[in-house]
Formats: sequence, structure tokens, C-alpha cells
Amino acid sequence: MAFVALAVPAFLGGLVTGLVRPPIPLRRGKRDQKQFSLWPELANGKHEVLRLDLCTVLLMDDSNYPCWLVLVPQRHDIKEVIELDDKDQRKLWEEVSRVCRALKSTFAPGLKLNIAAIGNVVAQLHVHITLRSPSDPSWPGPCYGAVPPKPYAPDALELMLADLRRALP
Repeated sequence: MAFVALAVPAFLGGLVTGLVRPPIPLRRGKRDQKQFSLWPELANGKHEVLRLDLCTVLLMDDSNYPCWLVLVPQRHDIKEVIELDDKDQRKLWEEVSRVCRALKSTFAPGLKLNIAAIGNVVAQLHVHITLRSPSDPSWPGPCYGAVPPKPYAPDALELMLADLRRALP
């Protein structure tokens, strides 16, 4: 009986609140794309490789590692994967998988593949895909901020971008 005395007022309160409070707006995929802009902090030190259906693919300007890419979903003001609608979440992981498979087939297949969406320094949603090797300078630890970046020489950068664009149709 005590349960009913507590449950009924709580239920009615929730019902009234649901009627008064406006519904949470739903995000619908492509609508946000028109307002998308890459945050300058995220663009800094990277080169655009290409654009996929959802993500812009960037190459980190750091030749310390066999290949380090960043995928940025082209959606306005998204900071967490869970803020993408279900369709975009699926598309994000499809594109991450596609890029990973291309990297594994383009570079030495024995390299370790690291995938991370951290966002502690730059909150705009982005996913790091890094090929790692026991000979890289921060192995086996994380590569983020471990050593100063070693920019690509101009010729090496052009070759890397061309290889990536061929591998990621």
C-alpha cells in the first residue's frame, strides 16, 4: 500500500511534466552538414586527404608513425559519437572500418592498428586511426603528445597523400 501511495504521485508528476515540457528535438543526418565547419584547432597540423560520405579524412603531419589519419564527421557541433543519429553512427563505423582495411592493405599488414575517439584537447568529434610499429618513438605507449611531431618532407607528403587517395576510393 505504501508503494502505491508513492508511485501514483510520481507517475502523475511525470505525466504532467511530459505534457508541459517540449520534446527533445531529433537530429536528422544531412541537415547538420550545411553548417559543418572544421574547428581550426583540429585542422592545425593536418592535411585533407579526401571526403567520404560522412567524414573528412585528414592526415596528421607526423611522419614518426607509418600512417596517422583523423576522420571528422561532417556534422555541426557534434562532440560525442552518441550525439550522431543512428544512421550516422553506423556510417561512421563503416567508414572507420573501410579506412582501416585500406590502410592494412596499403601498408605492411603486420602493423598494429589503433583507433580512438578521445577529444580531451579538441572536443569536436573525431576518430584517430594510427598504424603503429614497435620501431615508432612512443611504442608501446600512446602516440598522442608522446614526442614532437616530425612533419613530412614536401615530396614524402605528396607521395603519402597520393597513396592514400588511391587506397581510399
